[in-house]
Amino acid sequence: QTALGACHLALEDLDAAVACFNRAIELDPTDITPFVNRGEAFLRQGRTTEAARDFQHAVSLDPDDQDPLSRRARMLAAAALESSDEASESEAPEDRS
Repeated sequence: QTALGACHLALEDLDAAVACFNRAIELDPTDITPFVNRGEAFLRQGRTTEAARDFQHAVSLDPDDQDPLSRRARMLAAAALESSDEASESEAPEDRS
């Protein structure tokens, strides 16, 4: 399911990718890969809160930072937070005083 999801992700078929990663997580909730990949799909969909949650969970699955995917999750989490901050700033009302 993870490999199929990665194919959908590469083709920008994000809903199908998320569905595959959801199934992969159901099958093995201890595997970092589908969390990172689903987080990336969420990020591409603009679903930054869900993306950050998946990246944080992936990081929690590798507390000793041994898996390269958890390092990737950390970088993507930072990007999700930055994207979320930028969105918040652009939605904030201007101070006209």
